[in-house]
Amino acid sequence: MFLALVCASLCAQTMNLRATIPFAFRAGEKAMPAGEYTIRHSAGALILHNAVGPSVILLTNAASRPNAPRDARLSFNRYGEQYFPSSVWTSDSRDGREISKSRVEKEFARQTPGEPVGIALRRQ
Repeated sequence: MFLALVCASLCAQTMNLRATIPFAFRAGEKAMPAGEYTIRHSAGALILHNAVGPSVILLTNAASRPNAPRDARLSFNRYGEQYFPSSVWTSDSRDGREISKSRVEKEFARQTPGEPVGIALRRQ
């Protein structure tokens, strides 16, 4: 029984999703192109991988919502025409991951009001 609980816990902490992101964005200090991305999470890090471009690893914190979203989503903060990933949520779970703001995003947030933007995710 203990092994089943450990396995369930490890499976819940790992995600393997895909997204089509229709705009360029900044992740950490890196500029990322629009395109098809694989999103993986493990051990507090979110990995965004673009098959034809760069990959990036972002630090995350555990997050929770009062209600479980129906669909998996990757959320961005938009400041003018600049986008920064902010959180990722799997379907049917109240638990998600919030992405730590980079130095560059904090600077944009001081200058421009942010607006949330969501991208649907699908299982790989």
